[in-house]
Amino acid sequence: LEQKRAEVDAFCRHNYGIHEPFARARLVQPKMSITPAEHDSSSQKTVLICDVAGFWPSGINVTWFRNGKEEDKARVMTTALIRNGDWTFQIQVMLETKAERGDVYACRVEHPSFPTPASIQWEPQSDSARSKMWTGIAGLLLGLVFLAPGLILFLKNKKGDVLPQTPVALMS
Repeated sequence: LEQKRAEVDAFCRHNYGIHEPFARARLVQPKMSITPAEHDSSSQKTVLICDVAGFWPSGINVTWFRNGKEEDKARVMTTALIRNGDWTFQIQVMLETKAERGDVYACRVEHPSFPTPASIQWEPQSDSARSKMWTGIAGLLLGLVFLAPGLILFLKNKKGDVLPQTPVALMS
């Protein structure tokens, strides 16, 4: 066991010495997304999750805004910095809010890989927009339900078609 530790230690220290300057200079931009979580229908609160992933180095600042104004830090929850195993990190910053139509939420990320802070936006969908979407999906599914059997019947009948034959005159 001691020999294995010595081999690993020598290998890792050697490689770290070679790659350390490159690793420190490396900058990997984070990928950002906003996902609304299930809301509590009794209180009509929505939890917005700003997922920031795949960045290096670990130093990062994530801030929530609503309609251009910074949100109260008391309503913001942050996970610990998570190592991805590929030398990058990820973090999730959640905002609990009562989303109203017309509000614009933004998740702003400050990271050394960005020359200026980057942000992404999310707007709550109105109930009518959501209902139109579900109506469209239901119409599409209903159309497919009727199209499939009709197409099957059409193809079956097409296979059974017999070409009309011209009568052959009988010679007597």
